[in-house]
Amino acid sequence: MQATNKKIVNTNLSKEHIKEVLDICNRLKETLREQFPNCSFWPEFTVSTELEDGRSILGRIDLVVIDERGIPHIVDFKTSPKSYN
Repeated sequence: MQATNKKIVNTNLSKEHIKEVLDICNRLKETLREQFPNCSFWPEFTVSTELEDGRSILGRIDLVVIDERGIPHIVDFKTSPKSYN
């Protein structure tokens, strides 16, 4: 999860905004590493299941963090100004 190595294309963001986003991502990574030492990150983790009637459900989890005991922790990012309390 090294956002600094990714190339950002087709964006209307200024360089300052891009730097701010990357700083936030790096702080999140540091916080998760402190909370879950020796963890692994699984961004954009796809999950799916098939229902009894044959239909499928597909979803994507923003970030799954697997701690050193193998326990998954789900991180769900919100970008809306709306409160989800």
